Amino acid sequence: VKGFHLGGCPSRHCAGACNSSFKITRQWQQALRDLGIMKSNALVPTVITYSAAISACEKSRKWQEACSLLEVMRESGLAPDIITYSAAISACAKSERWQHALGLLDIMQKEEVTADVIACSAAVSACEKAARWQQALAILEAMWNSDLVPNVITYSATISASEKCYQWKQVVRLLESMQTARIVLDVITLAAVVSACGKGAQWQRALNLLAVLREADLVSDVVTFSAAISACEKGDQWQHALDLLEIMWGEDQTPDVGACNAAISACGKGAQWQRALGILASMHESALVKNEISLSAAVNACQRGQQWQQALILLTKSRSTRVVPDVFAHNAAIGACEKAAQWQQACRLMVVMQQTEFMPSVITYSAAISACEKGEQWEHVVVLLATMQQTKVTLDDITCNAVISAFATGSQWQQALEILAMMPEAAFDPNTITYNAAISACATGKQWQQA
Repeated sequence: VKGFHLGGCPSRHCAGACNSSFKITRQWQQALRDLGIMKSNALVPTVITYSAAISACEKSRKWQEACSLLEVMRESGLAPDIITYSAAISACAKSERWQHALGLLDIMQKEEVTADVIACSAAVSACEKAARWQQALAILEAMWNSDLVPNVITYSATISASEKCYQWKQVVRLLESMQTARIVLDVITLAAVVSACGKGAQWQRALNLLAVLREADLVSDVVTFSAAISACEKGDQWQHALDLLEIMWGEDQTPDVGACNAAISACGKGAQWQRALGILASMHESALVKNEISLSAAVNACQRGQQWQQALILLTKSRSTRVVPDVFAHNAAIGACEKAAQWQQACRLMVVMQQTEFMPSVITYSAAISACEKGEQWEHVVVLLATMQQTKVTLDDITCNAVISAFATGSQWQQALEILAMMPEAAFDPNTITYNAAISACATGKQWQQA
């Protein structure tokens, strides 16, 4: 290439060297410079030359340059072939430009360039990165209709796109199609299927697939285990979640934070607060850095186990670390205090929360109001209502019921009836709990006519 400035007629050997340069260097800048040198020396680039340059752009994730070269190629009267299009589509896929990838696939069809498995798989990969499962599936179906046999890459990308969009039923159908076509499953594909089942709370399917992986001596990575544990968590199967975590520890495959968080959450749903705290301790011993999700899941486990003291201890300890309790952790802790009628602690947490970046939600207020109701502290309920109004937190039907119940304990029948009258205006339908609380307020206030 450097000899072009000497003049004369460059040989085919020079053009071949240029093509080789594109492939060897894989540097898109050099590829474009070499292409410019060819043109300035009256050497007409061929389809192979352009394809090599576009491939160089593809490897460097330069989708715009790849598409520009494709356009220049057409303008120069050269017809791109399947290799050229595949490289351009792949460049778009790596840059998450699924619209452009599909556009190129459409142009191929119009120009009667027969798509192959590589081009289609690249387009499906572009859709997968953008979580466009319907478009990925449409390409797969088009391949079936045109007698193109999808490979494991095509299926894996379509499954991954469907998994990202919580389409577990579609993922299972694709898996069955792969098995029917006798396409050998790889660990990446099965991991995506397990993850999809996890998102769909299909814990039994997830465990079965994980068993298939292990029986086939395929490597079950942390991501796959985490997906299976998450499936057990969503299916309220804390025992299976702990079993999987134990397998990971036993096989020297250290769980990641996501797997531990899912297991803690599963224990929380089963009111297994001691086991949840045990996992939290194991994370510390394994030097796994806990995050806000870890804390919230553990506090929630304490709430469900009616361990308000443990919930407060977790919040207190977290403040000495980099883990800042979020709104979910505070809500769970206040909920734990509410269950134990610890209204003072609930109100104290409300004050602490208001001093942080996390503002109390209607769930937070409902729990605090319910705690005050159990402690017969209707005056504090009035204060909380005023704070809700100041911070523009809208009441919901659950909060209204708690407020009316709190007023009932203090014989504040007039205020109870005011809340009851307000509910229809706020599009809330009073239920049996609401009317029972209102009648109780009238009874304690000796208002039998109102009752």
